[in-house]
Amino acid sequence: MSKLSKPLLVLNLTCESMFIIRSRLAAQNVSTEKGRGIITAIVDYICSQNSLNEMFNPQEPLSRSALHKLMEQAVNRGSMQITGASMDKLFELTVTMFKYQVVRSWKLEQLVEITTRHLSGVVNILNVYQCSTSTIGMVNNAQSRVKATFDQAVGVGELHRIRQTLLQVFQGHRIKASNLLQTNAQNSDGSFVLASPRGDRVGSIHLYDDIGNLVDKDRQPIDQYWPQETLVLNQEVPLGSNLFSKDTDGSRAQVPSATVHVDVHIVLPAVVPIIDVLHASPNAASEFD
Repeated sequence: MSKLSKPLLVLNLTCESMFIIRSRLAAQNVSTEKGRGIITAIVDYICSQNSLNEMFNPQEPLSRSALHKLMEQAVNRGSMQITGASMDKLFELTVTMFKYQVVRSWKLEQLVEITTRHLSGVVNILNVYQCSTSTIGMVNNAQSRVKATFDQAVGVGELHRIRQTLLQVFQGHRIKASNLLQTNAQNSDGSFVLASPRGDRVGSIHLYDDIGNLVDKDRQPIDQYWPQETLVLNQEVPLGSNLFSKDTDGSRAQVPSATVHVDVHIVLPAVVPIIDVLHASPNAASEFD
């Protein structure tokens, strides 16, 4: 478990919660002045100098219950009050959206990209509500600290530990999000659908007798063992984008082609195919808990 995961957990979950809150404020035609107060209060609580100093101190990762409490304190700093079942739903959706971003990432550096792009999205919201330069400066400062810490001071090994820590915190969290369901990025059970590959798929087939001796080896197309292609959430939408904004919500795109090699081992006489090794592009189709 990484002791440097808290900034990425707190900042990304806060940003996702602000994206959701912004969409609700817009839907309810809340005035710019009132919206400014709500958004500013959240930023003041999370991105103050003292909060960032505490956040970036190496420490054990927060549990989901601790994160829930922190998020509840943050979103209720202003005139808006979200409690009980409504707060539970907000937190669950926030975790789902960030978990989806982490699962979709296939390079360690993308953890930093997701966070900095999330923070840039918050700056866009602050500009919409005409927030003060000092408030915007706090978010910019948080973004600079993320880059300085995770782009420069942290190596690949620690980034890997951070990603594993994030996934452990989110393990078993399966909450359905309408924008992910509508774009086929999520199954009805809450698991995620990653992009399906395209193009020719050729595998190595090994035939064994009933005592384990290799009988034959061949290579041939194995399309019948591969999942159907699925249209999923626009893969061109950068990770960390505000998926609740009108520009990205509901967008679809087909996935670029990929060449896949799969090793299939078959045991005679039952002849049961077992796909046990997968070498594919990062867009290989799969589900993630």
